[in-house]
Amino acid sequence: MLKSYNQKVIETPTYIEIWEYEKPVIYKIDEKKAFEYEHESPEWIKNLNKRNRKFDDLSAKEQYDSLKRKSKHFRNMRFEIARLVDENFDKNTKFLTLTFKENIQDIATTNDEFKTFIKRLNYQLYKTKKSRIKYLATWEKQQRGAIHYHIILFSFPFVPYERLMGIWGHGLVG
Repeated sequence: MLKSYNQKVIETPTYIEIWEYEKPVIYKIDEKKAFEYEHESPEWIKNLNKRNRKFDDLSAKEQYDSLKRKSKHFRNMRFEIARLVDENFDKNTKFLTLTFKENIQDIATTNDEFKTFIKRLNYQLYKTKKSRIKYLATWEKQQRGAIHYHIILFSFPFVPYERLMGIWGHGLVG
């Protein structure tokens, strides 16, 4: 069965967002039913069933539309991140920057080191392997090309700088 909506309300501790859509948002599409409706569906519903193609295989208009969707997606992600921060921010929220002393430019390597840091930090604070740390993180390249991390830690206790440096062990903690 096709269900749809054209308005969404999002409440956070500091604001209320109301989103109104030009076209209805369809969800819970039963594949068998969707096939039955295909001949009478608007063009944008028919496109839901198109197979995924590589960017280079798309026409110029499809590439343009794809780039517009990506741009919109990244713009929407900024709202999502702002909501997550708003929902979780408290007096114990902390901001950290983790840098590498070495000029490491391989994201897979730095992501592994970052994950290890989070696991060690979690264990040092909570003495459990179960993840208890609530955080948002992103990586960024410095001018020299080295990768570093920016982290927002929510409901996070005070940890002395020297202890954080010891747990990180790859460069500076700021």
